[in-house]
This record gives sequence, C-alpha cells and structure tokens, in this order.
Amino acid sequence: MKISHSLILTTSILAYLLSSLVISAFAADVTECDTLASSELDIGRVATPVTLDKINLAAAESACRDAILNDPNNRRLQFLYGRVFEVKKDFINAALWYQKSVSQNYLVAYHSLGSLYQNGKGVIQDDKKALELFQKSADQNFAPSQFEVGYAYEMGYGVDQSYLKAKDWYSKSATQNFGPAQNNLGYMYQNGEGTSVDINKAFEWYSKAAANGEPYANLNLGAFYHNGQVVNKNEGKALEQFRIASERGLMEASIELLFSFAEAKYPNVFPGFAYSQPDFLPPPFDIYQYRHYTVNGSDVYIGCNLLNQHLYYYAPASSNQLLDLGTINVFLNEALAYEKTINPH
Repeated sequence: MKISHSLILTTSILAYLLSSLVISAFAADVTECDTLASSELDIGRVATPVTLDKINLAAAESACRDAILNDPNNRRLQFLYGRVFEVKKDFINAALWYQKSVSQNYLVAYHSLGSLYQNGKGVIQDDKKALELFQKSADQNFAPSQFEVGYAYEMGYGVDQSYLKAKDWYSKSATQNFGPAQNNLGYMYQNGEGTSVDINKAFEWYSKAAANGEPYANLNLGAFYHNGQVVNKNEGKALEQFRIASERGLMEASIELLFSFAEAKYPNVFPGFAYSQPDFLPPPFDIYQYRHYTVNGSDVYIGCNLLNQHLYYYAPASSNQLLDLGTINVFLNEALAYEKTINPH
C-alpha cells in the first residue's frame, strides 16, 4: 500500500526530522511564537516542533502576532504566522502569510503553500500551482517536497504521468531518510512501476521505512510475512507488523491484524483468503476492507466498515446473509493478546 501525501504527521516524518534538523543554539533567536508553533517539517526551526493538533491557538496567535510586529520581515515568523492561521482554519490568511515567506525563499513555506493549492484551501484548487511550489523546494533538496513531486508524477497531478520521474523523485527523498518516500519507492519496486519488479528491493525499502516509523511500511511488511514473499511465511511476524502499524494509528492495519489473527488462531474456520469482489455488496458492507474465504465450498466475506468500524460477516449463498459482528475494539483486544502469546515483547 502506498501513501498518497505527507500532510499528516507520522513517526516516520519525525524520524526524518531527527536525522536532518539542527536547532539553532542561539537562544536569542527563539521567540514565544517559535516555542508555540514551530513546524515538524521546518528545517529552519529554532525550537522543538509542535504538531498542528497540539498548538494552543489563542496563545500562539497572540505570540506570533507580537513577533511579526517586532520583526515583520522575518521569513520564519511569517511562515509560523501562516501556520497559526491554518490551525485557525483561516486558510486565506494562511496562504497570504505563507506567500510572504515564499517570497523570501523559505523552503517549508513552499511546501505548506503547495499543500493549500493541492487541497483547495484558501485558494482555488490547482494541481499545477501546487506542483510548481513543491518543485521549488524539492529542487533545493527539501525531502518532503521531493516526495510530493514524486507523487504528482506517479498520479499525473498537474503534470504528465511518469513512473520513471516519480521513482526518481521518491529516490531523492528516500535517500534522505524520509519514510513516506521510502515506502512508496518500495511499492514501485513491488509493482514494477518505473522499474522492473524487484520484490527483494521492495522488502528492503519497506524495512527502511518501517525502521523510520512509517506505519504503511509496517502494513506492507506484515503482508510479506503473511504471504511468505521474500521471507518465510510467519504469522507471528505478520501479526507483529500489523500491531505496530495499528499502534501508529493506521486503521487499515488494525483490520489486517484482526484478519491475520483469525486465520492464525482458527485455521480450520478461515482456510486462506482472496481479495476477489462479490457480485453484490449490501450496505453498510460497501465501504469496507475485507477478505474472501471459501468455507465448505461456499463464499464467505469478512469485512470492516471503515466508517462505523464494525465487522461484518457476509454469505451470498445464504440468502445474502449479513451479520453485524460488533465493533473491532473487542476483537482487537483478543488479537493483541494472542499476538503477545506468540511474540513475547
């Protein structure tokens, strides 16, 4: 599974930052605005970063307003003030202040403004403009933007689609230890996009991304262990990887953990699976992640609705029988307990 964008902070992004950022030793440069609103992606930051969801909006807005009044041409503070407006969901002013910082060539400001154009927040949605901004910082070796340029080429957003160029930009970012790029590079090797299929290299890049805290890479490694690709089939290690990804906040991994747990503990009930699509999906089973089993010659589908997080059992041969098995939390507790019995931590 690949990652669509890097707007959401993951532990892999933190790992990249820890390996690449140098915080200024000059205490005089640190304002209260820096302390309250520094970005995890900003290689020019002078204070410990604060994720968007942890920013104290009232305090940060006041501090950054004062900081800008005292030093109106400071490109770092202009970026931080834009970030405060983004938290406030005042995307028009966020774009305005990011643009001020961009005009002074502040790398993370290109990235943040590009993300606003990518998502149509405070500006008219424009993939070409987003790519133009990402490209400016990517050309200056900014790994998060290199990832975004790679994704734009992979998907054909604002540019002619090119797997070769996508792979090139993912590689530039991945060699800087940026987990999302390492994961997507692994995906390209696994699926032969922009390169020949190389399962060993895919496993290698997934392993690097997982070591850097990227949950999608743990999910992909879990599938390798579950299917016996590159490595020997090992349900214990598959469960471990799914658990780690789940603990890192990835809902898809929680569901894979449940499925793998069921197959490992109850092999006679769940004798292998496929991802084939049934002819008919009754709601709420139509928004789900599922596996298809053949039990006693009949098709059975077990899936999780991604909206209400309930598990469902669907048997088309039994008058389209659909059973709500309850929320995944109850089953997750049992799955986690089982994983500990075969993988003592």
